[in-house]
Amino acid sequence: MLSNFDYNKSAVLLDAQTKWIMLYGYYFVRLLYSYSIIKMFIGVIMPLIRIDVPEGVSADIKKQIHSKVREVVLKTLAPKEVKYDYVSIREAFGFIGDGLPVIDVDLRPGRDARRKKALVDGISEVLKDTLNISKEDVYCLFRETTAHNHYTGGEPLPEWVSSDE
Repeated sequence: MLSNFDYNKSAVLLDAQTKWIMLYGYYFVRLLYSYSIIKMFIGVIMPLIRIDVPEGVSADIKKQIHSKVREVVLKTLAPKEVKYDYVSIREAFGFIGDGLPVIDVDLRPGRDARRKKALVDGISEVLKDTLNISKEDVYCLFRETTAHNHYTGGEPLPEWVSSDE
């Protein structure tokens, strides 16, 4: 009967049910995230590319560089998906051809020299189109570290395997 309904007890019961749902929901989401999403895309995470450009480059130009470099990564390094490749554009004090621009590429071993050269050529073309920088003034450093030194979501990455192999 509604007239005998105890709202205080129902609120306590609802709170307990809510806590129960929240607790199991949390673990379900963690399980889903750690086993499905990460495992599905784990083979395509990397590289990490940081591009230092001279101070004063506008946000719009940086966005253009960012977008175009991600396209270059997709075309040259052959990941299955560019969503998990990381590109950052940073300002640094320096002069074109005297320490700028610098491109740091951190990745797992496995890409051959042809892919790396294509990446550098592609990024150099982006910098030519956006900042009018000649490829002779672009310095790129690749750092390859084994997969067990790269982590995401608390888990080490597997060895890199090309999507076109």
